[in-house]
Amino acid sequence: KQAGAEVPEAMVAKAVEVVAALRADDGAFGYMGRPQAGDRQGEASLRSPLYALALKRAGKGDAAGLREALEIYLEHHGHVRAERGKSLCHTSPEGAASYYLLYGYAFSAESLGELPEKERKRFREALLEDVLFMRTKDGGFCDNSAMGRHYGAGMALRALKFLQD
Repeated sequence: KQAGAEVPEAMVAKAVEVVAALRADDGAFGYMGRPQAGDRQGEASLRSPLYALALKRAGKGDAAGLREALEIYLEHHGHVRAERGKSLCHTSPEGAASYYLLYGYAFSAESLGELPEKERKRFREALLEDVLFMRTKDGGFCDNSAMGRHYGAGMALRALKFLQD
């Protein structure tokens, strides 16, 4: 809608309903039709801020839900970024996949704009650290070789745009 596309309200309503149903009691958002929590929070840590952002923008979520999702990201960010460069998907114990990294950072960074400025600093610092960790030796960005450097650079630049003070 923000890009000017006409999107049927029924489609948006159904999408919001599906995303809301994926939220577990601990604030993590599941994948493939079911809530995901507990020992799978790490895998959900990069998806959850995006889903919470979508719900907030649709009027079905709030800053508290977004904050909760960002806390899950923060708890797992150091461990999950270790998936960088792995070509097999969902290989960590939590099921994280390397091709979610820059995507997750970009949308998590965007979600910070929905929080009060005073609450953003620690999330911003972790996200900046994670995005810069994705740099390659020649200055590019890549989380997964199958996704490629062009994609990596685009998502990194998107994240960095939202992480500016």
